[in-house]
Amino acid sequence: MNSETAWWGDNEATVDSGGIDILGILQRRKWIVATFTTLGLILGALFFARATPVYKSSAQVLIERNLPPALPIGLENSNSRYAIISDAYKHPVLMTSPKLVAEALRNQSLDQLPSVAAGGSPVGFIRKNLSVKPTTDGLGLYNVSFQGPHPEDAGKIVNAILEQYNNYLETSHRNVERDVRELIVRAQKELLDQLSSKRAAYDEFRQSTPLIYKDGEGTNLHQERQLIVESERSRLLLQINDTKSKLAAIQEHLRAGKEAEVILAAAGISNLDALEVDTPEMPVKLAAQQKKTIEKTAILPLLLEENDLLARYGKDHPRVKAVRRRLNSSKEFYLTNYRVNLDAPPVFEEATDDVQLASADLAPKDLTERIAKRLDTYVESLKHQLAEMIQTEQKLVIMFDQEQEAAKGLARLQIRDESFRTDIAQTQRMYDELLDKFRKIEVVGDYDGYKFDILAKAGNGSQIEPNATKILPIATVLGFLGGCLVAYCFDLTDKSFHDPASISRELGVPVIGHVPMIDLEKTNPAIPYNPVVCTAHRPKSIESEAIRTIRTALFFNTRGKSNQVIQITSGSPGEGKSSVAANLAIAIANSGKTCLVLDCDLRRPRQHRLFALDNDLGLAAVVAGNAQLKDVVRRLQTTPNLSVIPCGKTPDNPSELLSSSRFPAIIEAIRKHYDFVIIDTPPVLAVSETSAISAQVDGVIFTMRIKKDSKPVAHRSLQMLNDSGAELIGVVVNGIGNAGGKHYEYGGGRYSYQAQKYGYSYDQVYGED
Repeated sequence: MNSETAWWGDNEATVDSGGIDILGILQRRKWIVATFTTLGLILGALFFARATPVYKSSAQVLIERNLPPALPIGLENSNSRYAIISDAYKHPVLMTSPKLVAEALRNQSLDQLPSVAAGGSPVGFIRKNLSVKPTTDGLGLYNVSFQGPHPEDAGKIVNAILEQYNNYLETSHRNVERDVRELIVRAQKELLDQLSSKRAAYDEFRQSTPLIYKDGEGTNLHQERQLIVESERSRLLLQINDTKSKLAAIQEHLRAGKEAEVILAAAGISNLDALEVDTPEMPVKLAAQQKKTIEKTAILPLLLEENDLLARYGKDHPRVKAVRRRLNSSKEFYLTNYRVNLDAPPVFEEATDDVQLASADLAPKDLTERIAKRLDTYVESLKHQLAEMIQTEQKLVIMFDQEQEAAKGLARLQIRDESFRTDIAQTQRMYDELLDKFRKIEVVGDYDGYKFDILAKAGNGSQIEPNATKILPIATVLGFLGGCLVAYCFDLTDKSFHDPASISRELGVPVIGHVPMIDLEKTNPAIPYNPVVCTAHRPKSIESEAIRTIRTALFFNTRGKSNQVIQITSGSPGEGKSSVAANLAIAIANSGKTCLVLDCDLRRPRQHRLFALDNDLGLAAVVAGNAQLKDVVRRLQTTPNLSVIPCGKTPDNPSELLSSSRFPAIIEAIRKHYDFVIIDTPPVLAVSETSAISAQVDGVIFTMRIKKDSKPVAHRSLQMLNDSGAELIGVVVNGIGNAGGKHYEYGGGRYSYQAQKYGYSYDQVYGED
């Protein structure tokens, strides 16, 4: 809703351009709203009196799993927690299922009850009106209720359903327990037969396979030997490379003519014992060196791996056992092929200082000759060892290939052996699980199932429908809403203003004054004015105060324009424009400002009657050029600062006179001599000259009464004023206190106005008395 607020002195006017005045509609159409509200209440009462009563009976039951107070460790029912949660969904579905309801009908003779017999399909009728709901605490409590047309039948049906469901739980528990036991026993027998058959087949396989079994596992000795051979071959290749390097270094220095000491140092020989190839102690020393080499390259890695696995898994772990078997096989291999006993204590110690090259018992010359003499023998020994090692390496290659072929053949048997053992272990595990489940059933069998306890048995049903506390308020509210809708429709088609606020909201023009009905009693005989001029006869009355409010609006117009020449008009006759003009002029004059009342209603002049003046000569003569302006101005002795120019004798062509070029000149001449000029003009819709005058003035005050069919008249009048370029100051609501107003007839038959476009008919004629 868009609104614009304008301040006119001490008067506030609100222009509201949209929205629905709900309170106003209810106040104006209160009889319509009251009638429909009463009608809704009456219809609700009739419905309550004629509606078929419905009775409801309820029972409360406890259904919980019958679990043991405590179970041994490992025998807990792992599904019990989830089963308790699912019961809240399962029991309501089962209790209202067609199967259980049909069994209750058959076993409890529910089909003989009057409500069931008259309800069509018995099963469908009971399921439709039966309700099973768990309580919100989730402790296994359920509310079971039934509603129907007979109070006794409702309780019987609820109790029958509960009894049938209790029987169902007991029967299903016994059947399930029996079926489970039979299934477990049958499965145990089948698994036991399978286990015996698989073990017999595995025993037959072990008797026929060449695999060697250690600790219950089939071992592929060829595969282990293959690893040992490869390890020995790797060690031997290192020795071959080392020997080749020594020979190459010695031969290079010999070709270069180096000294024997230099050759020994280049070959890495720092001990004379290394050259004693023809002494009896030499084979023993070589055996000791070979043993140390084997222990370092072949045995030590296996020992380290064994210690690591022992620390991580323990002595009985399969990987520890496998490493230990490889270690034993390696020792057996070196003992068989090289006669090196790796478990025997060492027989040769390291050389001591008394056998070093720098022995004190030998002279340097003898020592050099001795080294040179035996160096050739040492070189030949290295060549002989190199040839033996190469020959041994070739044998190891052949041995590796043989063991590899043999290992491939046993690998397939080893895989089959593993498959046998895995299959037997899996079958054994399944058999053990079935034994464990059977043991649990034996332990918890007496506690399984459900505990069914009726906490509150169903009795005769109580009436739940129709409910007067619900029906009557709802019917009353519906009637009230219907009345509001009808009142709103009536208000949409209403063409009347019902209060001043609706005027500014509908017309978009501020209301600058509310003038009550003026008392026509003449209280002061010394004043010759008509009694309707209340500002002269009763200056302290409410009516006079309302006129002064309009005066304040003119003095303090916030639009910033000077409202010196003011036109006062209305939409149709009888709106009180002339009386407002006369009273407003006196109020302005009483404020000390000079004011002139100009009666431009040349068809039905009123100002000379209101101020008790003769009407022989006036504005019509001045516009026609038959008189001077100063000759028609009447200064009032009763009200200083106030002058009046009456209409004079009514002319035959008022529209042409007021539309002539002389009339604007007269307005300009009057403007120079007075502070305010109040022009009384005919109604806008009655004649055409009113719109022409509005273009010559500073502002227009539109007067109207709140009466029937006043909306179209006001809308059309303001539209015509806006089209003519008039500056609308505001609306004065006249005759407050008499909503109907008075209807004045304008005489003559020369002018009429039809406004069918706006949905109203205006057929009043404006003319002479």
